[in-house]
Amino acid sequence: MFNQIRKRFHPLWRLRQWAWYRKVQDLVDPDVAIRMNGFKVYLKLLRDLSLILPHQGKERATQQAFSSCLGWGGCVDVFIDVGANIGSYSWLAKEHRVNDIFMFEPDPANCRLLMRTLRANRLEHVFLVPFAASTSAGVATFYPDLASGATGSLENHRLNAHSLHAAYGMGESIAVPTLPLDLFADFCYGKRVLIKIDVVGAEASVLAGAMDLIRQTLPVIIVECFEPSKLEVMRTLGYDIQSLEENGNYLLMPPSYMPAS
Repeated sequence: MFNQIRKRFHPLWRLRQWAWYRKVQDLVDPDVAIRMNGFKVYLKLLRDLSLILPHQGKERATQQAFSSCLGWGGCVDVFIDVGANIGSYSWLAKEHRVNDIFMFEPDPANCRLLMRTLRANRLEHVFLVPFAASTSAGVATFYPDLASGATGSLENHRLNAHSLHAAYGMGESIAVPTLPLDLFADFCYGKRVLIKIDVVGAEASVLAGAMDLIRQTLPVIIVECFEPSKLEVMRTLGYDIQSLEENGNYLLMPPSYMPAS
């Protein structure tokens, strides 16, 4: 797992193991704006440098699968981005003219950047949900990734010696509100739905809180998961589980997937 994540955030993972670098990043890390999928997107210069510089961790196969699912001309009505980070997949979905986009992102720093991006582009029908998707509505402990902003989770990884939380010496936690995706079942009824899940170990909780939505709408799902056994529940619903063979990403195809012409 750590090797996959390390490649994803190359070349900064080495620097962040040095306490002096993490201190500099905490003290001086300005917001910057880049062009991404035709939009002005805000991120942190030092924290998100790996998203600016070209490297091998761009998840090209996953993005290609994502784009194929979206299609041009309205193949998806609703995109639910669980673990939106800075919104990379949401902006790609918006470029593909998806009608409604919901971004779940509990990390306060990422939420602030997402709000800057939304205001800068005056986007409509793109909604920021500052909650963690989980089994039920409530409050949970969230372990933010203060180094890269991308591996925050409801799962506690700081005792795992192979995790970025351990490698970067991160031990902070905050309380965040939670919601189940099932609350979107009525809104999504009769619509073509695509869900992306990147929650660093909390995939089972997200899926458990989305069973009504999944049974009702049979969405296409792209999920990052380093424990494939967590996805086996989807086979009982007739889903085909396809490995994308990069960063633990999987494409979950429903039994009656019929893309719009």
